Amino acid sequence: MQYHVEDRRLPKTRSSYLFAETSRSHNTNDAPSSRLEKKRIKQKKPVQKPPLYSIAALIALILLIIYIAGSQLSKPERLVQKLEEAVQDKDYGYIADVMNDGQDELKATEEDAKAFVSYLTRDQAVYEKTLKSLRDSYADGPSYVNQAVKPFISLQQDGRSWLFFDGYTLKIETYKAYLSTNYENVNLYLGNKKIGTTKSADDTVITQSLFPGIYTFKAVPTKADGTLEVKQKVDVTKSIHNKAQVYLELEGEYIYPSSNYKSAHLFVNGKDTGLEMGDITNGFGPVSTDGSVVVHAEKEFEDGVKRSKKIKVEEETDLYLPIAEDETSRLEEEEQAEDDDVGDFLQHYVSTSMDAINQRDFSLVEDSFIKGSKYEKQAKEYVKYLKKKGITEELKAFDIKDMKRLSDDSYVIETYEQFDIYYRDGSARRKSFNSRYAVTLTEDGPKVKDLLESKQLQSENIE
Repeated sequence: MQYHVEDRRLPKTRSSYLFAETSRSHNTNDAPSSRLEKKRIKQKKPVQKPPLYSIAALIALILLIIYIAGSQLSKPERLVQKLEEAVQDKDYGYIADVMNDGQDELKATEEDAKAFVSYLTRDQAVYEKTLKSLRDSYADGPSYVNQAVKPFISLQQDGRSWLFFDGYTLKIETYKAYLSTNYENVNLYLGNKKIGTTKSADDTVITQSLFPGIYTFKAVPTKADGTLEVKQKVDVTKSIHNKAQVYLELEGEYIYPSSNYKSAHLFVNGKDTGLEMGDITNGFGPVSTDGSVVVHAEKEFEDGVKRSKKIKVEEETDLYLPIAEDETSRLEEEEQAEDDDVGDFLQHYVSTSMDAINQRDFSLVEDSFIKGSKYEKQAKEYVKYLKKKGITEELKAFDIKDMKRLSDDSYVIETYEQFDIYYRDGSARRKSFNSRYAVTLTEDGPKVKDLLESKQLQSENIE
């Protein structure tokens, strides 16, 4: 029975079977295919583009931001503000870059920048006036373009900035100094650096370019080095057309020395000039005529070196320096006697100073000083100070270690001194010193000019 029921459900022919299978196949896949098509249609919907006016507005906003930023960053006052901040922060690297901007000949270092800042801020009122002038210049425009004396620092237009705006830069002026003097063969210096030598009295020596500042120039004769010189400080920023005219006038005269020996050498202030008397035909100098220059002649003989008397250069410029063999030994004896007198004077001075201290009476020693000198006043105050403190002193040892004669009337003397010092509370100490004194010969004899140095060597209690 079961078999027959199933058998009746089957198609009776082959064509009927195929038709039934085909219909079944189409009915099964119909729903999924429809959903896939709908999905594909939904995905192919076009994306909606923003309108063109929105893009234009965004671009305009960006350009506006750039314009505002550029206008602020391009303002010349920002340069002034940055300079002021660099000065305050001691940013010498930035200031050196400002100084080097547009420079071909000069290359500023941080040391140059430091010197420039020192000059710029040397006077607070002048510094503030300079900053104000810079700020005013970009508002009103530069009024100094054709001036003979320009500001040493200024704002100048320099191309374009951020495409839309005028660009600005800080301009640091440079200068040259034109040095001249009233004699030929004079060495001219900038500070301690030799710039050149005059070939004639109307010659001019030009320095290299200089940054703004105050410079010291000096003139020294080549043949009389150390006997005469003149210095002058010059603010180059005050010069016309950036050319500082510096005239260094030497107030001296040529001297015309001679001797009874043409081969004798000329000595100036104790130094051999290397010139023989017979070779000095056109004079020597110029040298000062205020008495600070002393000349003499020396010649070597078989029995030793002989020399002439020493002569101070004052009004007379024709100087005869004869050398006599017997005269030399006499002069040496006189100088030795003078040296001995100076040594005895100094020892007496130190000893008498103890009396003035212990008796509280400065008049006991005041004749040992040059009247009105700074050291006399200091010594007088020292006696008063020791009186107030109740201190007394006793000289235990004194010895002259060295004596140098700088000129006919000037000495520097080194001494060793030992003192016992007694204090008000009953204590006592022994102290030793190395001292250096300046002593001058006057018409009234030797006088103490100054205590150049007093170095304590030892200090110990006295039981």
